[in-house]
Formats: sequence, C-alpha cells, structure tokens
Amino acid sequence: MVIYFKTLYPLDYYAPELKHSLLPLKNYHINIKELQKQTLQILKTEKRYGYKIGERKIEYKKWNGVGLLNPPNMNDKSLWSEARSPAKSSGFWPHEFVHPNELFTGEIKNIIEQFTYPCLALLLCLESNSQVDKHREYSYDDMCKIHVPIFTNDLSKHFWINDDSSIEEYSLKEGIAYFFDTGKTHWVENKGDELRIHLVFTLLTSKIFKNHNMTANEENMMKLIEQGLL
Repeated sequence: MVIYFKTLYPLDYYAPELKHSLLPLKNYHINIKELQKQTLQILKTEKRYGYKIGERKIEYKKWNGVGLLNPPNMNDKSLWSEARSPAKSSGFWPHEFVHPNELFTGEIKNIIEQFTYPCLALLLCLESNSQVDKHREYSYDDMCKIHVPIFTNDLSKHFWINDDSSIEEYSLKEGIAYFFDTGKTHWVENKGDELRIHLVFTLLTSKIFKNHNMTANEENMMKLIEQGLL
C-alpha cells in the first residue's frame, strides 16, 4: 500500500476535541449527479494531473488535489508554519481576500456558497490501495473541514483516535456533506479498486463563532452544525 503523509501539527499537539469526530450535515443541498459530471469534466481538462477517465474508472497515480478556492500566497512557507498556532489562521486567510479560480463554477460553487467563510477548497484525490498516514490539523475553534464524497467505495474509510485511545471508523457516502473534527489524530485508507475523490473545503469557524456572538466551545459548535449555520 502506498502511504502519504501530511500534517500541520505534531501528533502530540493538544487541541480541543469534539465528542463526535464526523457528522453528516442535513441542511445543505447537493446535486451529486451534477457534481460528478463537473468533476469528470475538470479532470479531463486538467491534463497536467494525469487522469484517464472512463465511465467510473478513473486512473491516477498519486495523492493530490485540484485547487478551486485559494488563499493568497499559497506557496508561502511561513504562512503554513505560523498557522500551526491555535486560532491564528483566520488572520492569515481573511475571507475577503480568498481567490476562486476558473474551476470554481457550477455545482461546486453552488455547494460551497451555502456555507460561510470558506477559505480553501479543492478536489482531493486518493488513488486505490493507498492511504494518508496519521496526522492532525487545526481544531474546530479555529477552522473546520467539510468533505463531500464525489466518487468513493465501501473500502475507502476514515479513522479517528479518541482521547481514550479508542478508534472510530467511518465509511462515507457520495453526495453527503460531512463535518470533520481534524483536531483529532486521524488517517484515511482507500483499499478499493477505484480512485476516491472528495470535494474538500475549509471554513473559518473562528469568524463564524464571532458572527453569532458565540464562545468557541463544543456546545456552540453543535448548535452551528445542527442549525445549518456553518
């Protein structure tokens, strides 16, 4: 199995965690057929990524993403290193300076614009028989990730490690938006024969809490999720 690794934080970094590692979101509309159609068209057009497209057979030879919505100075290494400090990332990626590119259209745009303060979006692709190794990223009081599986399979799974060392395992469904608590140590495996492609975008939850005059805690995070206020 091919193993990829990416982390913004050391694995022993402390961050506030939610009871739930992953939650499906019910108050957002996703047209999965249109999203799949648009994704296939993007992968056909973006030849530099090396895709070969069939009906649902998409061949690809590494873990990579196709950018859709980017903060400024995406290649600035200092941005990534300073973003490791808790609750600072919203200072580096102010919403008004986020730059959509020419691929930010159609159903992708329709989905993401249902959320507030998106600061980064991409199509994230993981080849068959590969995994993204254990890592952790920002915590929910600062930013959160939303995943929308576009093409997946039953052998593509996400794992989280809880404070008590128990492991949660999830298999996601196409066309559903999921909230991810990336502050917990987690990893991804795709043991299926098909490429896994997700629409993944990051929200500035620090700004969302502030807009609703809420303290950044678990109770209020659950209110934002349950009331469709992300």
